Amino acid sequence: CDEPTLLFEGFAADDNDVVASQLHRQTPRDVVDETLSGAGALEGAADYPTGKFGGALRCATLDVNRVTAPVCAWADANSIGVTVMRDGDSAADAATIILAFRNQAEH
Repeated sequence: CDEPTLLFEGFAADDNDVVASQLHRQTPRDVVDETLSGAGALEGAADYPTGKFGGALRCATLDVNRVTAPVCAWADANSIGVTVMRDGDSAADAATIILAFRNQAEH
């Protein structure tokens, strides 16, 4: 299959007081690092362009039971998102896909 397969979880500050509190207490970069750390993927994380919504976007490679998959997280003043791509995509490829996904999801 040439289409990317991904798992996405996202939260908006307007819908969740806990998320709103976190986004207002921490910088977007700190929120992203905490999210990647919770996924076990902070080591080797790299910054990528965030596009028109700003904030922070970082991707790394998650290694679970000899299966690797890129994981990306973004945060800005209003939202947090995290994605895990299928095995075989690079973190850089995932960042490009996730930026396009984010632009559509937050339009």
